[in-house]
Amino acid sequence: MQLTISTPNGLIDGYLAVPSVEVSGEGPWPGVVVVHDALGFNDDVRQIAGRFATAGYVAIVPNLYARGGALRCIRGVFKALNAGSGPAFDDIEAARRLIAGRGDCTGRIGVVGFCLGGGFALLTAARGFQASAPYYGMLPKDLALLDGACPVVSSFGKKAQLTGSTEDWSGYYIAETKKVLDGSWTGARRTRWGIKEGLVVMAPLNPDIPPAAVKIFEEKKSKIISGELKPFAGPIKDNTGKEMVAAGATMADATASSLNWYVEGIEGSIPK
Repeated sequence: MQLTISTPNGLIDGYLAVPSVEVSGEGPWPGVVVVHDALGFNDDVRQIAGRFATAGYVAIVPNLYARGGALRCIRGVFKALNAGSGPAFDDIEAARRLIAGRGDCTGRIGVVGFCLGGGFALLTAARGFQASAPYYGMLPKDLALLDGACPVVSSFGKKAQLTGSTEDWSGYYIAETKKVLDGSWTGARRTRWGIKEGLVVMAPLNPDIPPAAVKIFEEKKSKIISGELKPFAGPIKDNTGKEMVAAGATMADATASSLNWYVEGIEGSIPK
């Protein structure tokens, strides 16, 4: 259920999932604070909390983006993570205190987080929790921040990362600088450079990817570079089944630059 959490920095919203006696037996039960990833306070993290409740935990999810939404808050939340202090840590502690004070909770509480949340789960391991489970969270630069940590069970996908996209802006800046020098520069503008121009560079592929899959990957990349394959060509539907780009059409650059919906096959909803 939705609820409001009182923090030192004002009220934030959150989600609470409580075990049922029929499934988990009589309480009180241990608790867990579930810290969402960079995508925010969405259906996915609420479902995770529900699974913890089914397993016999009082689970609470604080919305770390409650003070303005994901776009406004994500920079501040990452800043707090890197600094090891800030409102996000206060929110997590407030959530811990809330369920610790409930009559159906034993007071023994763990913290679990994913990606961004995994970093917070690790850094809060020394802040009143009895167990911490960070999933692929960032290690702090100052490992002294982990002194006095509770038991930590970390999970990192050694082979989960298949590849990734990186950006190399050197070519673009060189081209723009040349325009400034020869007098043809017309001012700042958006760019749609990608793989073809060398701005988007794919990271090395995981060596465990089967050769047949690597071959398909390279073929698709070559077709994107040549223009034969257009990734934003229709038909494209959102994850509710609504057609967003018709067959035979290509998504406009302005639309691609301001997407506010998930494509078909992605679960969840855009954080508000």
